[in-house]
Amino acid sequence: MSYVERSLDELERGEKALKELTSPDKGHIDLAFIYTLGAHFAPLLLKEFSTHPDYQQISFSLSQGNTKDLLTHLKNETIDIALCSMVVPDEQIHFERIAEEEVVLIVPIHHPLAELEEIDLADTAPYPFVFFNKKSGLRPIVDSMLAEVNITPKIVCEVEEDHTLAGFVAFGHGIGILPRIAALDHYAVKIISIKNPSYHRFIYAATLKNHYLAPATRLFRDFVVNYGQTFFLHKS
Repeated sequence: MSYVERSLDELERGEKALKELTSPDKGHIDLAFIYTLGAHFAPLLLKEFSTHPDYQQISFSLSQGNTKDLLTHLKNETIDIALCSMVVPDEQIHFERIAEEEVVLIVPIHHPLAELEEIDLADTAPYPFVFFNKKSGLRPIVDSMLAEVNITPKIVCEVEEDHTLAGFVAFGHGIGILPRIAALDHYAVKIISIKNPSYHRFIYAATLKNHYLAPATRLFRDFVVNYGQTFFLHKS
């Protein structure tokens, strides 16, 4: 980015901050969230937020991505809040846990394992996997789970996000491990609880530490932290 572009970005941020200070009941929030929150959680959260009489003059720009990319955008100040998982702790970012999801196994509906309701992950060793790639915030979780039961997975393909993984499993490319998201009900897969090892993926509201938060952004962050789990269908 050139010096001129950086200067224009700073001016734009300063203009936005000034407007928000002079009209604390108004504002615009750049919100980003991981792909799996787009079908249910994020729309529901914004709907509930918009019904509050104090929040109706707050608008949003929305974007999606994987956790690593969202946190990069947060550090670059191109977004105000990220709803994401946490790959590793980051001294520049404040994470507030807002919800959790059970991590499950999915298999095609006619798969030999499809008769099971729960499984020891060690019993998946003979079968090929559709796997998350290394850009995904879920990859370290899945790697850790399989390492606990001494499995080196047979990976047939790697994908970035949950819906693609579910689609490839539904079409018989392999089995997969992912959070129990609402959208799984729309795929031709059997959802199997993992009894060993049992894991949950946590969802966080992420903001920059030691950084100015506009009144509208603070209001929304507090709303998410206070009520996020209430609206999350698949909390434990």
